[in-house]
Amino acid sequence: MLAAVLALALAAAPRCVEVVELSDLHGRLDALPRVARAVEQVRQRGPTLVLDGGDSMQGTLDSELNEGRAVVRAYGALGVDAAAIGNHDFDRGPTVLRARIAEAAYPYLAANLEEKDTGELPAWKNLFARRLFRPAGGPVVGVVGLATEETPFTTVPGNVAEFQFADAARVKSLSLCKSDYA
Repeated sequence: MLAAVLALALAAAPRCVEVVELSDLHGRLDALPRVARAVEQVRQRGPTLVLDGGDSMQGTLDSELNEGRAVVRAYGALGVDAAAIGNHDFDRGPTVLRARIAEAAYPYLAANLEEKDTGELPAWKNLFARRLFRPAGGPVVGVVGLATEETPFTTVPGNVAEFQFADAARVKSLSLCKSDYA
């Protein structure tokens, strides 16, 4: 009887998660109310993850005046689950980026970002290589963040001088385990 109940429960559970991927917002806070309405419609359909592919904080006066804080706060209010680091997220330098990542209500992911001296992911608060998520009513989903390997050539080179961006195919470990839960 217990096996039948378990089988029925597993059969009734959703087997998919809808992913909303935001990318290249470039500080366009004026776009977020429209994005929020679209995200809410997707969430009403079932389990959802909202991910940002990077380059969210740089670009408009609204964002530049507060070094991206407004975007990080808005993404928190929107319920973003995780964000990858984009090349332009380094435009204000690593000190500002580290501060914004620490302030975020969601994790930042960068599996191929390494300190040149150690070959390790920077030990920044709220920065991870990967995370596991279990959206309400959905299965566990593993998410790995990757920055473009061209980042040193597409931002101010001095802002990333202490880092290297590993080839995604050579990232040390993309495995996910319970310790990776967000």
